[in-house]
Amino acid sequence: MSIQKRFDSFEEYYDNLALNIIENCVECGECIRACQVFPFTPIKDEPPEDIIDKIIDFLKNSKFYDEVYLKAFSCAGCESCIDVCPQELDSLGLHELLKIRLIKIGKSVPEGVNFVLPKNMPNLIKVISALQMKPSGARWITKAPFNAPHVENVVFLGCSSLAVPDKIFAFLDILERMDIEFIALSGGELCCGVMELLAGQVNKAEESAKELISNIQAFSPKRLILYCPTCYKMFSRFYPMFFPLDFEVEFYPQFLNKNIEKLVFSRPLNKKVVINDPCPLARSCADTESIRRLVNSIPGIELIEMPHNRKDTLCCGALTHITYPDLAKEIAKRLMDEVNATGAEMLINFCSFCSIALGTLQRYYSFSITEPVVLINTAMGGKEYEDKLKKYRECKNIEEIINLSRPYFEANGLKEEDIRDFINAIFS
Repeated sequence: MSIQKRFDSFEEYYDNLALNIIENCVECGECIRACQVFPFTPIKDEPPEDIIDKIIDFLKNSKFYDEVYLKAFSCAGCESCIDVCPQELDSLGLHELLKIRLIKIGKSVPEGVNFVLPKNMPNLIKVISALQMKPSGARWITKAPFNAPHVENVVFLGCSSLAVPDKIFAFLDILERMDIEFIALSGGELCCGVMELLAGQVNKAEESAKELISNIQAFSPKRLILYCPTCYKMFSRFYPMFFPLDFEVEFYPQFLNKNIEKLVFSRPLNKKVVINDPCPLARSCADTESIRRLVNSIPGIELIEMPHNRKDTLCCGALTHITYPDLAKEIAKRLMDEVNATGAEMLINFCSFCSIALGTLQRYYSFSITEPVVLINTAMGGKEYEDKLKKYRECKNIEEIINLSRPYFEANGLKEEDIRDFINAIFS
């Protein structure tokens, strides 16, 4: 499909957004009242109207307020604010705009942000991946080759999925068993730009977007299949404002549903499960039924709905795990407690970042955490891959993790002294 662009650059979009918000915001504070993070912050008792007043003053006059910084960088990106604005302003984009403007006046990002930027090392996702697999185990490429062949389907795995390679292996097994023609392209070096926007680096975010699209277009695909719901939101809702995309865009549950007849099951699983609706899919993309159809197609699965589901889904803490991890833990615990109250045996995430974030609390709960591709692959009689990240989290101390992961991180060219502190921070 060819989509006409509306803006010449990301910076133009955010400059236009700033003018729109300054001119039209009525400072009602509804976006702050809807925020899932706000009740956990030190400013939770301040009137939302006062905080919005400071945000508008910052946009108009570049006057710095601690509240503006905290509100900008504590945003989890869960999109709870997007439907409550009476002026229909881009409340989520406002937080990205604030980060961009804060960086422009010389403010620094929270320390954790530096560990998730695609070009930085040590990089959180790259290190977690290196603890679990050797480079020879990769079943994907990191860049399109020169004179790339035409392929009907390009699968972009995104960044966070590299931290759960057992899930990706299961997904690729499913596609191969379905006899789907595809090539898998990993995130990491390639990124949709979300992480740079988190750091307020608007121009670098645009560069990443262009580089990713160029690598995909090199294969002249009919279709792009996305494993990450945030990547799906970027391709389906954000990128079309800037770039013409000449391929179809589908989140992987949508693709699997369209080809459901190729999912041949041989093994009932007999599990009671709940779905954690991924925020970008539940709100801005408004497609939560495709994931339910997919889960309900798995033999022996009994789906239980949580009190907060679909557009009312609870956030896992998302980006706040990077910027304000102590706040994020409280947000994640709220979600895990709600899962626990349902009596489900298993929580199913359609977002790998949710799997990583919620997995930090798994030891305190009796239910397990997985992703649907694991269940589908198992029900199809496929290989069951070891969840090494879960195994490391169950270790008694850091030394045990280092000893178990040594063959993998050394094969990736990493030395113990270079990543010991990082490992300690990840699993502490």
